[in-house]
Amino acid sequence: MTKFKNAILLTGAAARIPQEVAIFDKLQERSTNSLQISESDTILVGFSSGSLNLAGLNACFREKNPLKWKEYYQEEVLFPLKNSDVYVKKNPPLIPFFNTDSFRETLNRFLEKTEMNHVKDLGFHSYILTQLSRKGKDKKHHIDRETLWACSKNVLQEYLSLSDVLMASTAIPIVFPSQEIHCETGHETDFPEREYHDGGTKGTFDNFEEYLGKLITEKGQLEELYIISPRREKSNEDISETKKSIAERFGDIEHELLKDLLSVITMRTFLKFLVKLQEWGETNFPIAQNIYVCIPEMENSYKILDFEKGEEQYNEVKEWFSAHPEKLAVPLNEYIQRHEHHLA
Repeated sequence: MTKFKNAILLTGAAARIPQEVAIFDKLQERSTNSLQISESDTILVGFSSGSLNLAGLNACFREKNPLKWKEYYQEEVLFPLKNSDVYVKKNPPLIPFFNTDSFRETLNRFLEKTEMNHVKDLGFHSYILTQLSRKGKDKKHHIDRETLWACSKNVLQEYLSLSDVLMASTAIPIVFPSQEIHCETGHETDFPEREYHDGGTKGTFDNFEEYLGKLITEKGQLEELYIISPRREKSNEDISETKKSIAERFGDIEHELLKDLLSVITMRTFLKFLVKLQEWGETNFPIAQNIYVCIPEMENSYKILDFEKGEEQYNEVKEWFSAHPEKLAVPLNEYIQRHEHHLA
C-alpha cells in the first residue's frame, strides 16, 4: 500500500499563480526542513489556476523525462504570458465576457511539450477540482452545483482529457465560458456529461472530506501538508478594488456567480476552509502531523485578470518572504488564531 509523506494544496487565483510558484521555491530553498517532493510519496491538489501549477509540478518533478522548473515552466510558460494568450474580450460584451480559445491553444502547446494528454499522465497522485453545473428548468441559472475532484489514479477518470479538465478547473463563472470534459472513446468514466466551472466556485477545496479525507483515512496520516495560496483580499476595500479591475475589462455587473467568485478569493473564505480542516482533524485525526499555511501578506494586490506581471509578482513574493521568513510556513492552528478576526 502506498504511504504518502506529504501533500501540497494549490488554491490559485487566476493571474496570481506566479505567487504560488514563488512560495514553492522559497520552501525548497530553506536551509532546514526544505520541501522535497516525489511521485512516490507526494499528493498534489489544485483548483482554478492552481491546477496549472499542479500540471507544471508534474511535468518538472516527475521521475521520467522531467522538464526544467525554472528554465522551462517559469521562463517559457508563466512569465511570458500575455492576456491575449488567455482570453479575448467579446464584442458585444455577452456573458461569458471572454473567449478563451487562445488559452486552449496556449494550454495545448504546454501539454504537447510535456507529453501529458490524459489525467493519468500526471505522474504524481493528483487531484484537479472542477465544479459540475446542472441546468434546471430555469436555464439562466445553474443548480445543484457539486465540486468534483478528478484523480490521476482513479480508473474511471484516468482517460479524461487533461486539456478539458484544466480548462474546466479554470473556467471562472461569468468571466470565462463553462467547459465540457470528455473521456477518450472506448473508456468509461464517472464524470457526468455536463458543463463545468472553476473548481473554486463553491469555496476553497470544497468537498475535501469526500476525497482527501477518505484517501488519508485509507492510506494513513501525512507527515506534512502545505497549503499554498496567493495573497487574498482582506477587506471590503480590497474586494472593491478587485471588482473595479474586473469592471475595467467588461463593465460593471451584478451576478450571483460573480459574487461567488469575489467571495472565494477573500481571506474569510480561505479561513473557513482552514477551520473545516482543523475540525476534521479533531473529529477524526489530523490529516498531517504538521500542517502549514503559506500565503504572502504584502500590501500590493495584483489584479486577478492581468497575466502580464507574472515575473514581477514572483519576485515581489520572494522578496517579501525573505523579509518575513517566519511567515513562510505557519502552523495551521497558529495561523487560524492569528487571523480569526476575518471570520467575524
